[in-house]
Amino acid sequence: MFKYQLQVTTGQQSFGGTYDYVFLTLIGKEGESERTELKTCFGFRAGTVKDFTVKTTSSLGELLLIRVEKDPFLVFPEDEWYCSTIVVRTEGGEVLVFPCYRWICRGDKVELRGGRGRSNSLYFLNHILS
Repeated sequence: MFKYQLQVTTGQQSFGGTYDYVFLTLIGKEGESERTELKTCFGFRAGTVKDFTVKTTSSLGELLLIRVEKDPFLVFPEDEWYCSTIVVRTEGGEVLVFPCYRWICRGDKVELRGGRGRSNSLYFLNHILS
């Protein structure tokens, strides 16, 4: 059994949270996890960070992307969710950041690639100094 620890950050925008169901699939070079519901007691509130664990029967290898989905929760009115980032920690201690920075609506399937943003000025400075 392999475990992947997740930290999901909801943006601080007004009405950025959701009570809808949020699902996540980890996709790696050697396979993908099952579609996993990210269960919370009080939903994803704006400005919060939630911790989750995704378990797989075998290693997924190098993680390539994450698929995030949002489905309606019973009688709640339709809303959008602002997902900022998802951080994955592997059993080997590797930490991967999957930036999102977008609104996710019901029925959306968003695929996130790993990476870290950096400003052009930092890139330029590093390029000159190296």
